[in-house]
Amino acid sequence: MGIWNSYYLIFTYGVILQLGVFSGLNRDLPFFYGKNEKDHALTLAKSALWFSRFCTISISIILIIAYFFIRNRISVDSELAFVAASLTLIIFFYQNYLTVTFRTNKAFNKLVIIYFIQSALTLLSIVLVYHFSYNGMLFRIVFLAITLVFMLHIKRPIIINPKKSLIHLKELIWSGFPLYLFGYLKSISFTLNRVLLLKFSGTFLLGIYSPALAILSVMNILPSIVGQYLYPQMSYEFGRTGDLQKLWTWTWKSTVYILIVLLPFAILAYWLLPHLITNYFPSYIEGIFAAKISIFSGIITGSLVGSNVLYSIKNYRALSYTTFLKFLTNIFFMYLFMRLIDPLNGIAIGLLISDFINFIFTLIVIRKALIGKYFI
Repeated sequence: MGIWNSYYLIFTYGVILQLGVFSGLNRDLPFFYGKNEKDHALTLAKSALWFSRFCTISISIILIIAYFFIRNRISVDSELAFVAASLTLIIFFYQNYLTVTFRTNKAFNKLVIIYFIQSALTLLSIVLVYHFSYNGMLFRIVFLAITLVFMLHIKRPIIINPKKSLIHLKELIWSGFPLYLFGYLKSISFTLNRVLLLKFSGTFLLGIYSPALAILSVMNILPSIVGQYLYPQMSYEFGRTGDLQKLWTWTWKSTVYILIVLLPFAILAYWLLPHLITNYFPSYIEGIFAAKISIFSGIITGSLVGSNVLYSIKNYRALSYTTFLKFLTNIFFMYLFMRLIDPLNGIAIGLLISDFINFIFTLIVIRKALIGKYFI
């Protein structure tokens, strides 16, 4: 797990090659639908499709060259991890384009079906890990990436041909790169726990930290699905009416509702987790406390799905405040508690404190951005 989490950083840092094109489409497609400018929205989609193919071909060439350069210098396990991470990155560009085109209510119905099927495959494919261990895990990761992009392609709501248009690509980059940059920095902040553990403790403790990473991922499933629906709805509504008060209502309600839904699961997981790890995953006993703390980090970060409203209204100042505070507090508190306690548990405690501070600060900033007031 330590090896895989190390090489998966290839994916995390490789996605920067999209230059914000898909972030721009993600925001502008529903926005121009709301303004009743469908033809322009489809023109942007054609340009984004061309760019996704360009990225896929380019990154494939780069990774193939890198593979032949390093394959004789690393272990077999590392080589397999490199290949799996590379394939998920190659698939990602087209998958990301397809995902952001599901922006109408009819398209969302198709997306729900796709996610249900993908959820079933995710559960069933666990058998690969059981029977084939590390190799099965890597194969499962690539398999799930392929099945998802295949279903998205079959059910894609916009069937168009790619068209190279530098003017429209420039428009997408101009619109999306600032949004993407903030989102990218935010995603980087989520990897700082892995980077710090890898830097100061090595792959072994990073592997022991895997249950905590899994918890953070699981707690984000529902919020990410809600976000995929809520964000384009906010952009559409902003394009149609420009009603910021309504967007604030959606923001605080989504925060409260997700907190209410996730809290019972968090309490149950907090109680069950030590028993599950002790009885079924004894190699990870040392990581129990970090995993328990990560449950509450997952609730806090997951409930802030409404913060996407800042992307809908393109409030770069507010985004800069929330993004950079998240980045700085993650580094400061995780590093501080790594030194005060121990690397593994200190990372988890530091992350929780950082998440709580950012939860309060982000809601205050959003309220100020939407209705001009910091407090009620």
